[in-house]
Amino acid sequence: MKVVQLLGLLLFVMSLGVGDDLDGMMPASDSTGRTGDADVVLAKVGDREITVRDFLERAEYTIRAPYCKGSSNVEKNIVLNTLIAEKLLAIEADQHSALTKSPGFRDFLAGRKEQKMRELLYQSEGERKVRLDTSEIQRVYSVAGRTYRIECHPANTARRDSVPEWEVGWSTHIDRPVHRALFSGPLKKNQVLGPFRLGDTTDVLIKIKGWKDRVAVTQTAVTTQYNDVVGELTRVKADSIYERYARKVMGKKTLNFDTETFNRLTKVLVPLYTNRPKKAEDEFLQSTYGRKVETPTLAGNEYAAIQGLPILSIDGKKWTVQDLMREVDRHPLVFRRANRTDKFASQLRLAIVDLIRDKYLTAEAYKKRYDHHKAAVHYEQSWRDASIAMFERDNILKGASADSANPGRVIEGLLNSYVTGLLRKHSDEIAVNVDAYDKIALSRIDMFTTQADVPYPIYVPAFPDLTTYNRLDYGRKMN
Repeated sequence: MKVVQLLGLLLFVMSLGVGDDLDGMMPASDSTGRTGDADVVLAKVGDREITVRDFLERAEYTIRAPYCKGSSNVEKNIVLNTLIAEKLLAIEADQHSALTKSPGFRDFLAGRKEQKMRELLYQSEGERKVRLDTSEIQRVYSVAGRTYRIECHPANTARRDSVPEWEVGWSTHIDRPVHRALFSGPLKKNQVLGPFRLGDTTDVLIKIKGWKDRVAVTQTAVTTQYNDVVGELTRVKADSIYERYARKVMGKKTLNFDTETFNRLTKVLVPLYTNRPKKAEDEFLQSTYGRKVETPTLAGNEYAAIQGLPILSIDGKKWTVQDLMREVDRHPLVFRRANRTDKFASQLRLAIVDLIRDKYLTAEAYKKRYDHHKAAVHYEQSWRDASIAMFERDNILKGASADSANPGRVIEGLLNSYVTGLLRKHSDEIAVNVDAYDKIALSRIDMFTTQADVPYPIYVPAFPDLTTYNRLDYGRKMN
């Protein structure tokens, strides 16, 4: 493999916004300057709530519509009106919407909620048990402002041809083991780190050629760098603590695959998973533009012939292929590596192992009653409302034979009238926390945010194109 290709693997940058660093645990980017304010209720719409966190994430963790992409008060009002309109659409359609009767939709919501429950479990059994040493924080802080010049060499050859230098800083999205090696403390010029495993079989060595130090001077820069260091150290230690907890949960449970059935299922699934467009592109198109993308579906004689066959046993309990795929409906498979055809069987096996582990961890979350936790309930409700609102909006547009090729005209000519009618109709049921709202400042930066290594990687529902109405002339001020 060429050196440039090795670095391409090493410096894997998420092409569409934030990715690996989120992992579902990151506090909302609170533009009021206080992350503690993020869970303050910004608006009440009937029995629904919109928090400051909801407002910021829906506006800044996905792509806003062009007519409210800026940071002015007019555009901020459009965002608030849009999120309130989304709730109103969902409230009006909730009991009769055809979407709510779909088993697939119910699986989607249950899977989403259980993912949030596992995040809460990670926080209680991992993050909250972390204790950081001051000297460790200081050691990492001393190099957190450093930008290294590095060379990347194959580890399995004695050749050391001339290779290009690359710059890697604290914020560069690289494999975590590499990041920890570079930023765990001071290094020496010409020091060699590694080897590091990239992909399935490639080992590389990293040579330190030099560095530049950027010293944090202002109080804001110092605080940001310190919080970054504490956050990274906390994640590393929390991951280790939670891994021990997960091993304890799994105990001495044994998982055995039926080789023949597994091989037959692999043949059925290979074309469904390996022939798809890039997953990140799928997620971006579906979330941002509502574009239909192919998703794996099982049909045909090959699947029918094996769905009743046992494929695995876990802790003495047998699962048929159909049992497994029902679990996949709720917990989509997460592949640790790219779905190459020649490696698919081994990656499928690992994805199934991860699914089963998550099932047992979810059971622990249910024991702790995290299904009643406010964060999990609110998260599920947010996705439910967003999905129902978009489903009903599309029905309204179809019923009016709206021109989908000109969305701006559709919003101005049809949806604005519909939304303002809803705002007037439900005005007595809407309350806005004006004090919290006035503190919010929006950015102008487009970002599409995903989480890594989870069944549902899209972080928040897409921003809904519902209205350009920019006046707050309804409802009441929240006490």
